[in-house]
Amino acid sequence: MSAYIPTRVVAVLGFALLFLFTACSAVDRVRDFSGEQVARAVEVECALSIAERQRNLEAVNRGLAARGLASKATALDCDGDGAPDL
Repeated sequence: MSAYIPTRVVAVLGFALLFLFTACSAVDRVRDFSGEQVARAVEVECALSIAERQRNLEAVNRGLAARGLASKATALDCDGDGAPDL
């Protein structure tokens, strides 16, 4: 038996690795973009008044209840004390 590996097998493995690395890179880019969008949303939400934030929180919880979900959204910690502001 020789240790000969057909050229096609090497080519297929090479393309599979290339595809894998490209897919991983694409997932990383999507995660980075998503993280930036979440940070912007938090920044905008924290810039609102307490009354506006309370209305938004109530609207989110109404939407969750309308979908039949038992979970509730909690307020953000915009003042940095470690507890939700509302």
